[in-house]
Amino acid sequence: MYGRDAEKDALRDALREEFGHPLPRDRAAPGDIALFRGEAYPLHVGILGDYPLGGLSVIHACNAPGVMRVTEHRLAGEWWDRLVEVYRV
Repeated sequence: MYGRDAEKDALRDALREEFGHPLPRDRAAPGDIALFRGEAYPLHVGILGDYPLGGLSVIHACNAPGVMRVTEHRLAGEWWDRLVEVYRV
């Protein structure tokens, strides 16, 4: 359990305890758990998918102002840059 405000590496520590050592980012594959950083600390988790036009996607809960839904989009650009660690289940 974690809140919207990251407690430094608490989420990362919990994921490592549950899933073990993370994989290198370049070994990410559909079905893996992805940990993303916010402004300073890791605080968001998604599931990696197979993007229909090639590459990976990220499936995650989106809580933008006025929007609460699960979304899927390509894992590229800002999202790739924010990717901290990948865990294999």
